[in-house]
Amino acid sequence: LNVDADVLYRPFSTLSNGEQTKVMLAVLFSLEENFLLIDEPTNHLDMEARRSVREYLKRKKGFILVSHDRDFLDQCIDHVLVINRTNIEVYQGNFSSWWEQKKRQDSYELSQNERLKKDIKRLTESAARTKQWADDVEATKIGKKSEKYEKCKDTRAYIGEKSRRMQMRRKNLEHRQQQEIEEKSVLLKNIETVENLKLFFLRHQKEQLVRFDEVQIYYGEKYL
Repeated sequence: LNVDADVLYRPFSTLSNGEQTKVMLAVLFSLEENFLLIDEPTNHLDMEARRSVREYLKRKKGFILVSHDRDFLDQCIDHVLVINRTNIEVYQGNFSSWWEQKKRQDSYELSQNERLKKDIKRLTESAARTKQWADDVEATKIGKKSEKYEKCKDTRAYIGEKSRRMQMRRKNLEHRQQQEIEEKSVLLKNIETVENLKLFFLRHQKEQLVRFDEVQIYYGEKYL
């Protein structure tokens, strides 16, 4: 890690931020049977120190690296652990190759968005109509609409059987429709959107908030 050996004899607090980062990495990797979580190791490092840490991590195995430096990630990792909105994925490759795949997948999903919305709306409306039909037939069973069936023999038995079949049909249709809605909805599960940020500043009634007259400022025993 290109750190002078004299750091072994100095208090840790006297080391620079870059030296502290390198020493902590060396100590952690010297411990056996550990799987390290390394969070933003390039903070406070100059370009040369970043290069040293990058080359060091390229030779190591068994760690999870968190960093906003995409080039640094590309040089140090061979898998990407992706925490999506609804699941966790492990992708073989570096950050750039995963990011290209992610953009292609998002583009495909968004292109299907309008069609899926129409399909889901149609299925939802169909399920609502099926429910209404079944409820209408059920209502005739208790006499609310029995005048339609006055010419039928044993009207209540006839309506009861029709209602039973309609309810079964309704349940089967609702089940299939719900499955299809869920299948179509799941395609867009990991699309993330960003809302525009709006800031509303507090307004003061007066431009002059404080006024001092014949005031001096002291720092210790000194005038400023």
